[in-house]
Amino acid sequence: MTSPAVAQPAGGEVSFADILEEAEPAAPTSEMAPDGEGAAAGPASAASAAVERATGGEADSAASAPATSATPTLATAPTPAGPSTVPAPAPGSTPAPAPAAKPAADPASKPAPTPASKPSPAPAARAIPSDAVPVREFAGGAAVAPQVADKPLTELEKLWKPVKENPADFTAWALLIQYAEAQCFMEDIREVLRSFLSRYPYCYGYWKKYCDLERKRGTPELCSEVFERGLRAVPLSVDLWLHYLGYVRSVHEQRPDLVRDAFERAVAACGLEFRSDRLWEQYASWETQNKEGPRALAVYRRALAVPTLSYRTHFENLEQFVGETPPQDLLTVEEFLEARRAVLAELKASEPAPAQPSSELLPPGCDEAPPGLPAPPVILSSDDEGVRLRSRILAPLRQLHMGTEKQVSLRWNYEELIKRPYFHVKPLEKGQLKNWKAYLDFEIEQGDKERIRVLFERCLIACALYEEYWLKYIRYLESQDPVDPDLIRSVYERACWTHLPKKPTIHMLWATFEEKQGDLERASEVVERLSALVAALEVTQRRINLARRRGRLELAERLYADTLKTCLHKGQAVAMAVKFVRFLYKVRDDRPKAEEVLREAIRHDPVNQRLYLQLVDLGFQSRPVDVAMVQDAFRMALASGLELRDRLLFAHRRVEFLEEFGEDIQSLQAAQEEYSSLARAAKAEAKRRKQEEADDTEPGRPAASGGPVSAAGTKRPAAAAATAQNGTEKRARADGAAAAPAPTVQQTAVRPTKPAYQAPQPTPTAAAPFAQPPPPPQQQQQQPFGGYGHPQQQQQYFGGYQYPGPGGWNYPGGQHNYNQYGQYPYH
Repeated sequence: MTSPAVAQPAGGEVSFADILEEAEPAAPTSEMAPDGEGAAAGPASAASAAVERATGGEADSAASAPATSATPTLATAPTPAGPSTVPAPAPGSTPAPAPAAKPAADPASKPAPTPASKPSPAPAARAIPSDAVPVREFAGGAAVAPQVADKPLTELEKLWKPVKENPADFTAWALLIQYAEAQCFMEDIREVLRSFLSRYPYCYGYWKKYCDLERKRGTPELCSEVFERGLRAVPLSVDLWLHYLGYVRSVHEQRPDLVRDAFERAVAACGLEFRSDRLWEQYASWETQNKEGPRALAVYRRALAVPTLSYRTHFENLEQFVGETPPQDLLTVEEFLEARRAVLAELKASEPAPAQPSSELLPPGCDEAPPGLPAPPVILSSDDEGVRLRSRILAPLRQLHMGTEKQVSLRWNYEELIKRPYFHVKPLEKGQLKNWKAYLDFEIEQGDKERIRVLFERCLIACALYEEYWLKYIRYLESQDPVDPDLIRSVYERACWTHLPKKPTIHMLWATFEEKQGDLERASEVVERLSALVAALEVTQRRINLARRRGRLELAERLYADTLKTCLHKGQAVAMAVKFVRFLYKVRDDRPKAEEVLREAIRHDPVNQRLYLQLVDLGFQSRPVDVAMVQDAFRMALASGLELRDRLLFAHRRVEFLEEFGEDIQSLQAAQEEYSSLARAAKAEAKRRKQEEADDTEPGRPAASGGPVSAAGTKRPAAAAATAQNGTEKRARADGAAAAPAPTVQQTAVRPTKPAYQAPQPTPTAAAPFAQPPPPPQQQQQQPFGGYGHPQQQQQYFGGYQYPGPGGWNYPGGQHNYNQYGQYPYH
């Protein structure tokens, strides 16, 4: 087969023959596959190729990913002579002539080489490995290899794409696993199942599937490794433990000690689970099959002490087992002899001549076998003795069973409401969530730590996607004495890195826990992994503060700067800019850079009052006070587009500041004049708004037919309507002056002029029916709006640098200073 030429990379000229010389030699092929089979043409071709490989074909080179599979970009080149079979050209294209009859390619018939790819001389005839990039025919007739970027996605890659984009898409995972099991190599299946189980480790059914695949198509070592990983991930899965025990019994059939160790591991891990009945029954049955009566009886005794779903079945099976097995096979030699002495004493007390055991096999005068000789078989003297022995064995077990029955009755209502004890991505019903919470509270009250731990683990399987239950478990562990940090850390790790990777609250608590333990590196790792998934300002702020506490001030400053560049919301950008300014000035002691950051923030948001206040505070906190900077900040605020009341506040504060820190009287006088001007404008604005509100509350309103309607709902004449619209009637009622009634239509036919508004004054006489209530005491003591230093304005400005409260001098009421947060009082 001839080999096409390879495009030369930008760094030098490389031919396809050079690539083949570096690759491992493969068996030459005498035929090329039909058109379309060499590449992944679509789902059908990819699926059929995968099935052929999975059913015993050659190992897929793409699955093993050899180094020679990465070929450079291919381009057109003349095809050298050599025996080969070229794929059929596309419809409408000109087929290329036979390579044997074509000594060299015609320069006029081939496309001109691009500047980035210069054709290389034709190499000698060489066989192409079976895993080389397939050749494709174009309309011009030149045989070229496809561009790597144009390679279509295989069906497996298409199914991988939604999973990588959204790892929480359980349906996409199920489709991917289903396709991989049917169409792919074992390496692809392993990759899929490993990725899925790292995201959803509580899906024990997929662990069983993975173990079965390794058992059939893998090695015993890999199968055992998968079993161990699954049992560590879901230690309370009874089904997975039973599956594992079946595997151990089949592999170590001649090693009962290993099988017994596996059973002990299982009952230690999930023996307290309420649905662990099958595990206990299999354990006791296996010991019975091995003729280990005392061990089987001990297993039953342990099972009876556990409140389980089938606790009655355990006792019934125990009674059957004791009734079918000779008493001497149920107990050890010491236990049997002790029980028999007690039974014989009872029989002797009730009967005159109790039967004695046969001593025909013993030497004369000997009651026991000589040392070194096996003990003779024990022959019971009567059936009554066997019945009494069995009854003596069952008596303490029956008492244990009755105590267990009481424990089951206490938990039965909670267990009955658990409808989904397994993991699923679908949300649980509210009733089941409440039942889990009540069940946990009940078990905590009982005080059995081991049962509390098992119940929490059971709850976290069904409620793995609910943060509150993880936090409840952590709070319980932290309340224990002594506290086990490793156990708490393992719970945090399972919750944050597996089931709740995007929940900020539990991540923040974990970082706090690690910081309290002194592990700042682990705390930083937790916050960094969260910040990569969740773009929240709180997460970024915690990461910055943690870097500052670790002493990495350069990292904290860089994080501040990067956050300001990526903030999309204006409010978040302002809050972060203020924090950055405090950090630069108070921690880094870099006031010029802090001022630069603040002025840049003002340039982006020129109508934000908080930024101007921060700039004023920055100059005021300097030692000595930077008067020029503070004046410039006031000047910028007054020249900005802030609301009138905000500018009035800044003007008043500038006057106070210049009174105490100003250097010339001219500046103070100019500030007072500007303040007075703004005060008059504010007074006029307040009067205008009040008049508009009075007009809006007028009783007469335009009707649909064109005339106004009175308060009673009847249409009135035009003159009366004009009188109602000018507000005369309303003001007369508000004044409460009965002697000065409002003008009516008969009194005047001309529309009166609208008088200037005067605030109603209370009268000492009895109030009229529509009289306004007297104003509060504070309003009675207020004086008309005046200039600088007026009591009314002093009352509005209740903060100030002279304010005795804890706040800064430039924040009203001490609510907003350089080390506090919150909203502005004028929003």
